[in-house]
Amino acid sequence: MLGSRFSPADLATVSKTSLDEMFPILEDAVRAGILVHDGDRLAFRHDLLREALYEDMGEAVRQTRHLEAGRALAAAGGAPLDVAYHLVRAPAAEDALAVDWLVAAERQAIDLDTKAELLESALERLPATDRRSAQIGARAIVIMGQAGRVADAEALAEQLRASLDDDDSALLSAALAEAYTHQSDPAGVLQHCAAARHLRAPRPRVEAMLLANEAIGLLLAGRVDEAEAAAHRSIDAADRLGTPGSIRAGRGVLCLCALASGRGRDAAALATETAKRWPSAYGQLYLQMSLVNEDRLVEAEELFGAAHQHIADSGPVTALSLFQAASARAPLLAGRLDDALARAEAALVIAEQAQMPISTAVARGVIARVALHRGSVMAAKTALGQIELAPGIGVDLFEWARALALEAQGDQPGARDVLGSAWERQGPLRYVITWTSLAPDLVRLHLAAGERDLAASVTAAVETGAAGSNAPSAAGAALRCRALVENDPALIRQAVASYERGPRVLETAATREDAASLLGETEAVEQLRAALAAYEAAGATGDATRVRASLRTRGVRLGVRGSRQRPATGWDSLTPTERKVVALAAEGLTSRQIGGRLYISTFTVGSHLRHVYQKLGINSRLQLAAETRRYEGHKTDVG
Repeated sequence: MLGSRFSPADLATVSKTSLDEMFPILEDAVRAGILVHDGDRLAFRHDLLREALYEDMGEAVRQTRHLEAGRALAAAGGAPLDVAYHLVRAPAAEDALAVDWLVAAERQAIDLDTKAELLESALERLPATDRRSAQIGARAIVIMGQAGRVADAEALAEQLRASLDDDDSALLSAALAEAYTHQSDPAGVLQHCAAARHLRAPRPRVEAMLLANEAIGLLLAGRVDEAEAAAHRSIDAADRLGTPGSIRAGRGVLCLCALASGRGRDAAALATETAKRWPSAYGQLYLQMSLVNEDRLVEAEELFGAAHQHIADSGPVTALSLFQAASARAPLLAGRLDDALARAEAALVIAEQAQMPISTAVARGVIARVALHRGSVMAAKTALGQIELAPGIGVDLFEWARALALEAQGDQPGARDVLGSAWERQGPLRYVITWTSLAPDLVRLHLAAGERDLAASVTAAVETGAAGSNAPSAAGAALRCRALVENDPALIRQAVASYERGPRVLETAATREDAASLLGETEAVEQLRAALAAYEAAGATGDATRVRASLRTRGVRLGVRGSRQRPATGWDSLTPTERKVVALAAEGLTSRQIGGRLYISTFTVGSHLRHVYQKLGINSRLQLAAETRRYEGHKTDVG
């Protein structure tokens, strides 16, 4: 009844047996090999035995015994989670005391599905007319949204509304608005905000909650000015009421509004202050986004290393999905393609589980960009799939990759249509993520099609964003676009110099390629050689192949070259990060411990291990340990 691992003290409480009477029986069980000592607890040696005994009781007996166990532990002052373990397995009869314990346990629980289960169990034990149903139900609805379960949240709200008045129904609508906020679904957010206000003028705390979520919904819908105004109203209301959650949400919206308006330096300052004064999973996410956009990649990596495990342990899965996806951008921009790929693959698993369109778009976009840098158009197309995404944050990265895949296949008009359409549709949210990266490619495609006016329009928009940013890549992108439009060698030299001051290795190399088209022969060859060196160092074999071809057309003889690519399989195929993961795994560290050592998420550790297994032709940690010993022994023998 107490589970696979239990405390002798709890067993004494539940069985109403003294410890003196109980210990001989337990020692007999240990000697017989049924139980084992496990620290300060005892555990079944084989859980199948415990399950067989448990199932043999029958459902009715199990439920009654769980109820008795929960009541005994509650009377003895047990921990809420220990008491709740039994109450959720007891008959769902009206029980006010059980409700109190279940609600207390939810506050202690970390796992979102566990929290929702505890609250649903509490609701089952409340009379239909109890006013606490609305408060507990609203909390459960928000948690379901955080776990990516909006359909369940909708069903619970519908079930509860039958016995609630308009005030309480408005609270449920506000909770549903927040649930859809976690899904980044503006239509759902705004629909439920409107529903709450239609029922009755909400109470002050509900109104503050509505304003915060309405601000996010308006922003996601591209109505940036309205979102900023709603965010300010939300902060004012939350400040009067002392509700820090709405303050955090409002300030997060203001940060995103600053990004969307092309005020990158303001967004970074606001995000830094918000993350310090009102720490939260989403606050860390907004700070990460702002730091990456301002080319502060080292700080973004430090933030990810410090925050990812906390968010994985106690943050909403929706925030974790976004945080993990956003973390893949920094190594991509820095030219660390293997790390970017591992993080994006891990993010995609979480994003698809949580049904998060933003993080799905970013993760798939990063995976496709890595494939294109490595010259694999088919891998890029596979990563992008056949999905169609509505305009929104992160979609520009996805569409950029799709356009470049088309261009790589020789379909320049198709590439221009995709990228041009994405640029226009993203209008109000244009500056949030990828504008400095994709705009030069769009300008280049417009110019190739003879559309100089469109290229100039894109350039003017980039210059607006660059004016509000301290990022070297922002200034570099503005100069690069203007140089292409004006066919100006002096400006393209300035663009290269600006990029060189920042950390974006691959974009610097791409700018050198553009420079080669505007400069004299000698200078152009110098730029192409520098671009080639950068691509080769990053393992961007597809880009390197393109630059070699460009050098050959200029009559440059590169000589006979050995392959610089890593093998596809075997120990020599492992990347530096994969080797670090293997070394720590061989020491017996868990994925969580490895992530802590390397400042990467446990999901990224899993992605690295999957790659290692594929390269070494194995499928388990046990085999990895054996292969590591064999490899190390071979190195020693050779030495």
